[in-house]
Amino acid sequence: ELYVIAVCQLPEFGGEVEMQDFVSRTQFYFNQMMRNLKKQYPELKKETKFHVAMGHPAEQILRYADTHSIDHIVVGHRGKTLFSRWLLGSVARQVVDHALCPVTVVRK
Repeated sequence: ELYVIAVCQLPEFGGEVEMQDFVSRTQFYFNQMMRNLKKQYPELKKETKFHVAMGHPAEQILRYADTHSIDHIVVGHRGKTLFSRWLLGSVARQVVDHALCPVTVVRK
């Protein structure tokens, strides 16, 4: 089986109404992206599970992998600047460092 997870990190500021609007728009965007992926690759429909999560990307990926007994994670790498990776850490690096299974990092 193939599991596809899209994670949106919530902004650290904003009121409740703005946050709810942000979450709704983000979920709509990711769900549309998943639908397009299913249309583009119809052979994956039966054996592919799609999930949209909110929160810290590395934490959500690792939690999903743990709860679904994932045996291999493939994660993208966006190639942020050295400073931003030093300051915040990269999602790919955090997943590689903490995953309990093999991780493949795919560069753009």
